[in-house]
Amino acid sequence: MGRRVLLFLKILLAVAPVAARGQHELPPLLRERWFEARTAHFNLYSCGNTQQVAKLAARLEQFRQAYSFLAGTQAVASPPIVVLAFSDYASMRPFLPVRDGKPANLTAFFHRGSDENLIVLPLVESLSLQAVFHEYAHLLLRHNDPFWPLWLKEGMAEIYGTLQVLGGHTIRLGKALPEHLQLLE
Repeated sequence: MGRRVLLFLKILLAVAPVAARGQHELPPLLRERWFEARTAHFNLYSCGNTQQVAKLAARLEQFRQAYSFLAGTQAVASPPIVVLAFSDYASMRPFLPVRDGKPANLTAFFHRGSDENLIVLPLVESLSLQAVFHEYAHLLLRHNDPFWPLWLKEGMAEIYGTLQVLGGHTIRLGKALPEHLQLLE
């Protein structure tokens, strides 16, 4: 899946000069104005609102920094993570992983690979980053994979998925999730 998205990015960057000359010939997604934004730990590519991209980048960096406070800086060491932020869900849909011949029912996803790590999401106000943080936690906890049982790995990822930065060095972890409360009832 990650290679398909990166191929899309390469095509997008290759046709950008052509887009200025003949926009009517390109698919709608390639007619969008795509840009790159970088932080210390994330490379973001988006055709969305620049303010939303900046807010997303800040939240991702906050998560990474909060995790490093808890687990140490070595725990978060990785090459920059590629983030593909679409302007809406419909634009992202063709890039969703396929399950049973259909696009998966995901609002966002994190793809962890041996040569790349990729976050794909739409820039919508209602988007919760819980699933992205959950999967990002799996990447950060990867050194424990050989030792921890599945229930512990998933439990820790669920806990970190609820991470909220409240200000300064204050964070909140372990917020009760409605879907888990409903299951327990």
